Amino acid sequence: MCNDISLSTINEYISIMIRMIEKFREMLLSEFQASNNTIISYVTDLKFFNFFLQERKIAPLSVTHSDITDYLVTLNKESSATVRRKISVLKRFYSFLLTERDITENPTLSIKYPKREHKLPNVPSETDIIKMFTGIRELYLNDEFLLLRNNAIFAVLYSTGLRVSELITLKLADVMENEYLRDNSVKRIIKVIGKGNKERNVVLNDIAYATLAQYVHLIITTKKNCNNFGWLFSSEDSPTTHLTRQRIGQIIREVATYMNIDKKLISPHKVRHAFATHILRKGAQIHVLQKILGHSSITSTQIYTSVLNDDLRNMLNDKHPLSKK
Repeated sequence: MCNDISLSTINEYISIMIRMIEKFREMLLSEFQASNNTIISYVTDLKFFNFFLQERKIAPLSVTHSDITDYLVTLNKESSATVRRKISVLKRFYSFLLTERDITENPTLSIKYPKREHKLPNVPSETDIIKMFTGIRELYLNDEFLLLRNNAIFAVLYSTGLRVSELITLKLADVMENEYLRDNSVKRIIKVIGKGNKERNVVLNDIAYATLAQYVHLIITTKKNCNNFGWLFSSEDSPTTHLTRQRIGQIIREVATYMNIDKKLISPHKVRHAFATHILRKGAQIHVLQKILGHSSITSTQIYTSVLNDDLRNMLNDKHPLSKK
């Protein structure tokens, strides 16, 4: 692509891509009833791809196989899973444009996916988790609401393995034993809506139950963040909206920084990984873990068995008579 393209032409390219992305977004919403998180993820990936097109001064409806390949080269520092997702989004996007007759050829047709990485990321240790609870108590000591709320958030995340999107969309009614708020009793078993709008039950252990009960008691007795019987974890700015995934991540990073825990080691999703890893090490069955995590396929859960394989290898190296001492 030649570089002597006028600014007005580049702006036109940008406008075209924005319109195409919006059409695609509307299709995902109306025809596939895609979740809000899925749509945000798709649109975000397409916007990053659009930045690439702008830099190279490539018309969005004239993208070639070579352009896609060049774009993938720029993702060389991304994980295999991230690259696979971005390719999937582009394939779906250009397939849609072909169906809409905005293009005559699909440039992603022969693009291949990289091999899957069956590697579990580093997760916080049990010691790190205990330090996080200590950090919450110390960091928010002078604010009862933040102390009880953030303690409940972390306890529920770690004791159930919930996805952060499942946590933030819990409503007060979902955890209350009595829907009319006649008492402050909290359920031991909570029904959550996971990926694909699939329902599952998660069980609160004693610590999560106690911390959540304290938090619920506070917001009901003080009427704080209890607007119209709404979100369990309401936004600090507006009780009518729930905390965002980004805000939950920010809270966890704040505590990790305070406790000198590597921020790269801990995030809401890595707390989920930690939950799965730790209970497997305690003897949990893989099929039970699959149900707890809400995985539709056992393949997604089996990634955690690598932890047990590492433990077994270390034990044999340490205990076997022929091992080097």
